[in-house]
Amino acid sequence: MRYVLAIVCAVLAGLFVAAQFSTQITSDIIAGTKFQSPDDVEDMHAILMIVIPLLGAVAGWIAGWLVGGIFDRTPKASKPVK
Repeated sequence: MRYVLAIVCAVLAGLFVAAQFSTQITSDIIAGTKFQSPDDVEDMHAILMIVIPLLGAVAGWIAGWLVGGIFDRTPKASKPVK
């Protein structure tokens, strides 16, 4: 259950970040940077449009993993009796 919740949260967070924040953050970063050629601008734009949603997916995975820990049914090892 923990893995399923982590995967679902990662996908949803990645899609949300891509739809809501990716373009704005990419534009702000590119506007504040000096480039020597238009190809450099396009390369940086493409990289950022991939990396920003990926970071959102990683954050979603972590959040899903932590929330999924609540539903973890794995029995905990008890201390041996002496």
